[in-house]
Amino acid sequence: MIASVGVRIVDGGLGASRTTTRPPAVVGCSSGGSAAHVQLVSSLEDCVAVFGHGKLTELVGMYLDLAGVPVLACKAESSTAGSCGAITQPAGPQAQLSITTATARDDYAIVLRVSRAGASLAALTAAVRLSLDGGAAFGPELAVPASGELTLGDTGVVVDFADGTFVVDSEYSFATTAPTWDNTALTEALDALAGSSIDHEFVHVAEHCTRTHAQTVKTALEALGTSGVFRRALLSARDQNVPGGESASAWQTALLGASPGFALFDGGHYLDVTAGGAQMRSRTTRALHRRPVAWAIGPRAALLRTTINEAVAGLAEHPGAVHLGPLPGVEEDGLHHDLRLLPSLDAGGFMGLQTHIGRAGYFPTDRTMAQQPSDYATVMNARVVVEGATVAQGLLTEHVGRRFRLATGGVIDARDADALDAQLTSDFRQAMGPLITEGRVTVNRASVSGSLRGAMRVRPYGYATTIDFSIGMTAE
Repeated sequence: MIASVGVRIVDGGLGASRTTTRPPAVVGCSSGGSAAHVQLVSSLEDCVAVFGHGKLTELVGMYLDLAGVPVLACKAESSTAGSCGAITQPAGPQAQLSITTATARDDYAIVLRVSRAGASLAALTAAVRLSLDGGAAFGPELAVPASGELTLGDTGVVVDFADGTFVVDSEYSFATTAPTWDNTALTEALDALAGSSIDHEFVHVAEHCTRTHAQTVKTALEALGTSGVFRRALLSARDQNVPGGESASAWQTALLGASPGFALFDGGHYLDVTAGGAQMRSRTTRALHRRPVAWAIGPRAALLRTTINEAVAGLAEHPGAVHLGPLPGVEEDGLHHDLRLLPSLDAGGFMGLQTHIGRAGYFPTDRTMAQQPSDYATVMNARVVVEGATVAQGLLTEHVGRRFRLATGGVIDARDADALDAQLTSDFRQAMGPLITEGRVTVNRASVSGSLRGAMRVRPYGYATTIDFSIGMTAE
């Protein structure tokens, strides 16, 4: 037998370049994989192989590219299939286009532009080029076969040309709508993540969420907290309906109103809900899409978790700290909603992107959906307290079953309580040191046999978010 060695070169593309504890989790619709299936992926190739295409894969690609960390991906079952809108096309005798498979996998603005002329389908000379972003960029030529049928890449859309002429630069266009899940599918995906053996800091839902969806997520996270698992979530409120003619003011009013808006909704330390859209480039097709700003904010949050040094305090860092630089992932001049100019959304608890006068680029704000006044109204404080709870859970578990001396009345002896205070405070400060300015643990001296109670307290960092200086002249 002749021996041989086979080597296969693959383009993994956008693979994870960093390791992290408690990676981000992403929930969304996809064309492949099983519903509520959870998979840790470290490259875009792996994600496509498991889940196919759709917003789940698209958002995972953003994390892999912008944060370089592995992602825990979970498919949400589509309750409403993707669809296609009406076609705008030239009149006959030019070839007429129809859609034979309309199960679109994402929101595309499809344009087919004739690049080579043809007298008929049978002539086999006609060709078109495909754009997924309304003509901003086109792919390579696609020869039109004699059957007239074309599969449009990985979009889930198949079109068919009837016989006719093909005129160079003629265009055929239509919009598609991505599939969506319902509240039942969202709950099943959250349950699957809750049962995963891989811990994660936060869950990012790819599609837009209503108040009802936000409550579903909060309820799931609250249930986890009662079992000693502490997590957060990043959600996106609906975007402005620009094709429908909705004004920016009407959009704000809807978000700040009652359900499906978020008026008086209290996300506690659990939820960040973003408002606004921006132009972002697909990591699979390179097409431009209007995406929720959370798609760029989430990767920065994941990246900050991997960075703790003298200059950056990791997850205790303000995500919009100017010294970190502008947020990558959003196209130049691609922000549709600047929260600096929309203060009512900030007051309503929405996180978003803002500009700074004299600075290029876009910067995240720090608002959570916690109702004011709250210790957790900023994302930094909310992240730190959830991290602190996770650390505390681990430290306190070490003392399950430990014996203590008892004083009169069956309460814990002060000597053991003092020793526990010192040990737990030291361990807690060591674990949380880069994230807090002070931390302490106090055992309740009234603890009785069989029950140990106490409190952990942290002092967070302060943040210079409002800077107000005066300027004048001096004779000196």
